[in-house]
Amino acid sequence: MTNAVAEADFIWASAQTPPDLLRHAARHADIIITAEDPPVHSLLPFYDLASGGGFRVTQIYSRSMPFEEILEQTDRCHELGLEFEFVLCS
Repeated sequence: MTNAVAEADFIWASAQTPPDLLRHAARHADIIITAEDPPVHSLLPFYDLASGGGFRVTQIYSRSMPFEEILEQTDRCHELGLEFEFVLCS
């Protein structure tokens, strides 16, 4: 889990993400914290932008993701050739 955070260029996290986990982020990483886990439709345009720069993205969720959301995000990231990882924290 900490490798996914340490190697990411961009990290999406919710306010419920443990601060200790975010301490592992690289100094250059952009961390975007939202009040709640972001809905998949709000992330897809971000993935498009991140893929143009060859960035690695980590998405931290504080709840379990519905399978349909995982599949939609995974498919889009693969289409874009984007390096990504999903992390579920409790």
